[in-house]
Amino acid sequence: MLYTYKEYKDVHTIWNTGLVPLTYRIERIECDTTTLASEGDIAVGETKVLPIKAVDGIYRVTLSDSVVEAVLPDIEYYNNLLLSFLRSAEEVLCGSCKDCNDCDDCNTCETYLNAITKGQAYLYVNSPKYDALFESTVASLNCLYTQEVLCAITNEFITGNEDVKNIFLLIIATHYQAFYHKDFEDAEDAEEEDYVNVKYNVSKISKCIRKIGVNIQEITTPPGGDPSGPFNNIFTNVFL
Repeated sequence: MLYTYKEYKDVHTIWNTGLVPLTYRIERIECDTTTLASEGDIAVGETKVLPIKAVDGIYRVTLSDSVVEAVLPDIEYYNNLLLSFLRSAEEVLCGSCKDCNDCDDCNTCETYLNAITKGQAYLYVNSPKYDALFESTVASLNCLYTQEVLCAITNEFITGNEDVKNIFLLIIATHYQAFYHKDFEDAEDAEEEDYVNVKYNVSKISKCIRKIGVNIQEITTPPGGDPSGPFNNIFTNVFL
């Protein structure tokens, strides 16, 4: 059995490079439950786009040439959650007061917590993919975190007000930065790098993050220096 699986710009494909047609079965795994998501055929030379974009989750793909079966590594697809986080992050970090009159900040505590919860959830369900970059990002911003925490505590002691807005913004920016760096680092080529930049709306959000004290270079250069190189997210399996 000859085929090539590829993930590129959030699209998962299987190319039948063999001499016989293949059948595929896609199952969605939820805790202890497995449900059939899709099945079909892949003709010789055909590239099949796997229909998994609508619903986040873990997917298992099984291929068969009627003689041999091959199970691909599970696909952990949570792009919809990421896109939701990015929308929330942009709203909070860049602000949107179009529905307010004479206000400096339209965001409520719920808005901040909503963005943080999405970011933390995306980090957890993808563990350990982003863990190292998230930890290094936190370490690189340790001084800023300390400054904001001490400022909030001092403000509470003197005025009695609990203002943690800047801490919320910093947490959201940290998640954004870690996710962006990892996805950019994993890009296969310049075209996919451009796709990541557009997806993360870097040209806008990086400027908003700079306003809260994070240097713009920390958004374009991963913590610890240049990336070691793109991760190859293509693999070919041969079963005879």
